[in-house]
Formats: sequence, C-alpha cells, structure tokens
Amino acid sequence: MTTHVQEALGKDEKVRTFFWKVCGTCITTWIPQVIGFLFLYAGAVKLVKPGDMMIVATFLRFPPDLRTAFIISVALIEVWLGLALLIAPERRSSRWSAIACLTVFIWYLVYLVQLANPPSCGCGGLLALFNSNRANAQFGLFRNVLFVCALLLPETRMIDCTLAKLNLPKTTK
Repeated sequence: MTTHVQEALGKDEKVRTFFWKVCGTCITTWIPQVIGFLFLYAGAVKLVKPGDMMIVATFLRFPPDLRTAFIISVALIEVWLGLALLIAPERRSSRWSAIACLTVFIWYLVYLVQLANPPSCGCGGLLALFNSNRANAQFGLFRNVLFVCALLLPETRMIDCTLAKLNLPKTTK
C-alpha cells in the first residue's frame, strides 16, 4: 500500500517540477520578450509617425529646436530597450532599464490623468481604445504598472529558490 502512495507522490513531484520549469521559463524569458516586442514596436511607430510625440513635446514646453531631438531620443530608447529585452530577457540590466523607463512613463501618465483635458499620451495610437485621452492615459497607466510587475517577477526570491531546487540556471547575470 505504501508503494502506491510513494508512486503517486513521485508523479506529483514530477508534475510540480515540470510546472515550475514551464512557469520559470515563461516568467524569466517569454514575458520580458513580449514586453520587449511592445517596446520595439512603440519605438518604431514613434520614429515613423512622430505626430503624437510632437504634441507631447509641445505640451511639455520643449523649445521648438529640441522637439525633434526629444522625439528621436525617446523612440531610440524604446527601440534599444525592446532589442535588449528580446535578445537577452534574462539579464537583470535589461529588465531594470525597462523598469526605469516604464517608471518615467508611469509618472508622466499619472500627470496626464490629473489634468481635466489632457493631450495625447504620445503612444502613437497604440492606446486608442477609448474616445477620451484621459481614459487612454488611465489604461496606459494600468498597462505600464502591469508591465513593471511582470518584469519584477524574476527578481522575487520564490522564483529563484524554486529554480535553484530544479537545478536550472539562475536568471541573474
């Protein structure tokens, strides 16, 4: 009778091990790569169609001479972060750079949400789900907070401890 119980427990352990291998791979690789693709796409859209970003630069009172430089630098930072997350999603520097950039965007969106009639958020129409710019900014705020939480998941001790038990390589480099 005890052998059946041991066999059942052994199967449960195999299922748990497989589950954590899949979840660990998803959390440490796939989620940052999806966010990296979104960064890459958003940066490319800003380079091709800078209209919304011009509204943002004007709203933030950049001098006319610096507006183009601001738009190009924001777009290139997004493209660089997207490539970094796509190429090396397990690197801490890639994730923390994306978290820092998203934090700046979050504070900008918090500022926009506080305004009575905010301008476009500068997302290039990627958030045009609603009729008002304020609702688009609120959705962008929610989305960016979720992205930060998803990028912070590999930093939790639970994931690293579980992966260590499975003899998988650590997520930090």
